[in-house]
This record gives sequence, structure tokens and C-alpha cells, in this order.
Amino acid sequence: MKKYLLLLYLLLILLAPLFSATGDVTCSIRYYNKKIYYTGDFVEIRVELYNNSPDNFFFQTADPKYFNTIMVLKDITGRELQNKYRVTREIISAQPVYYRNMIIQPGEVFAFNIRLNDLLDLSDAGVYFVQLEFFPDLHDNKSIKSNTLDLSIRPNLGISEVQRIIDHETGEILRRARKAPDEVVKYTIEALQKNEFDKYFLYLDLESIMLKSQDRRERYNRLSETDRMQYLEDFRQMLIRNMQADFRTATPEAIIYRPFTFNILRTWYSDNNAEVVVTQKFRYEQLVETKEYTYRLRRENDIWIIHDYLVVNKGVE
Repeated sequence: MKKYLLLLYLLLILLAPLFSATGDVTCSIRYYNKKIYYTGDFVEIRVELYNNSPDNFFFQTADPKYFNTIMVLKDITGRELQNKYRVTREIISAQPVYYRNMIIQPGEVFAFNIRLNDLLDLSDAGVYFVQLEFFPDLHDNKSIKSNTLDLSIRPNLGISEVQRIIDHETGEILRRARKAPDEVVKYTIEALQKNEFDKYFLYLDLESIMLKSQDRRERYNRLSETDRMQYLEDFRQMLIRNMQADFRTATPEAIIYRPFTFNILRTWYSDNNAEVVVTQKFRYEQLVETKEYTYRLRRENDIWIIHDYLVVNKGVE
């Protein structure tokens, strides 16, 4: 009898971590290679489990990883969008699955990537909030909840919009091409000089530039996705009107006038960020003003995009 009691005691010690609380094990999610997402794009996230406890953390894992996870999707009002779920706990529980027993030692991290499109229907544009629940035991409903990410999905350009963006010199649809950072800036300024506005906006992250203004940023954040699109288009049209207007009637907020000459002074870049410094000269009646622009670019899918700029007045001739 004592022999059986001893074996039972040892068994309970060995299995204790399996039934321990997961309060010291946390789950964190973040976007993997985050970018601007459009309908039809794949959205990939990085999932990281941290063992902050002094004990080993035991759990079961299977491939694909969505056997361990579900995603909670909510709209901006906080309403859960269950009709968007491709995978639910009920669906997973009804399927046979092969799994492995895993251990995360104290202070270690277990990480993997997961594609949201496998778990959620992301075919509609909108602003959402996503949270992941990780289930250490595939046959138990106890979960570890992650932080919440905000997810903005924009609608893809329709045919009518694509047809509008035409290179009038070649008759072809304008497309972003792989160019060096200084070539992107040169292309953008030359398009401005020629009043070729679609070319001018081609390599601009107009949303980031617009949100440099705190007032615009606060108003933009309160809008729905549809209203945001219209707000951004209104900003674009305002810039076009300013570029076509006399400098005395242009909106002061948008310092985007046409230089009659420019010179690229220097270029710096790393793997994903770049700065290009350019002097530009502007003619105002009998005066010539020199400004120094520092364009900031980031690399997105091997394409350099202008997302910010600084302007310094260098004097008047």
C-alpha cells in the first residue's frame, strides 16, 4: 500500500506543472513586417509566449498552430464580430489532431507566426481590434489572452481609380518601381515641377504626411474608415489646389510650391530607412528664396516611400 502511495505522490509532483496556473506565463502579439493593409492582403502576426515563472511551463502544440489559438475580432464600438470567424473552438475540438508536449523553461520564450486570414474573414475594409487566445491544453478551454492590436484594412483601388492613374507620356498605368532613395526624391520633385500630380503622389505616404498636423490627426482618429478615405482625398485635393495656385493664395498649412530648380546635396540610408537632403529655389515675384528639404523615406516591399519631410529656410536672394 505504501508503495502505491509513494508512486502516486511522485506522479503528482511530475504532473503538477500541467495543472498549474498560467498567471506568470504571458502571451504577446505584434505585426510581422507591418505595412499598410488592403483588402486581399495577408496579415501575419508574431506570437510570443513568455515564461516569467520560476517553474517549467508545459503545454501541447500542434501544426497548424491555430489548433492552439483563436482570434477575437471586434469593431471600433467593441462589438465582437463572430460572423467573421473562420475557426472556432467548437470546430477545432471536433477534429482529430496530433500534438507534441512542449516545455518553456523559466525566462524562455516560445514564438511562432500565424496568418490572421486563416482564422478570420478579412475581406471587408474597416478598422478592427484583434486579440489572440492561446490554449495550452488542446482539450481544455482555459486560455492565455494576449494584448490587443488595432487593425486597419483599406479597400483596394477599383478599376475606375486605376484607369485614372495613367502616365500620359507612355499611356501606361503608373506603378511604383524600384528606385534608389535619391531617385525617388528626384522623380517626385520633377513631377511637381511639371504639374504631374499623380506622379507626384506616387511615392508619397500621404496619410503619414497629413498626420504631421496634430489637429488633423485628432480629427482623423475619430472618423470611420469611409470618412477617413474621404478626409485623405480632401487633403490630396487641397494640395493640388495649392500647387496650382499663386503663392499668395495658397493655404499656409501646405508648404508645397513648385521649385524652378533643385539640387540633391546628400543621401543617407540603412536597410529600411533613408534621408535625402535637397536645396530648392522658389521664385516669388522679384525674390528668389532657397529652402533646404530633408526627405525621410522607408522601404516597403523593396520600394522607397517618402513618409515625412523637414524644411529649413536658407535665405532670400
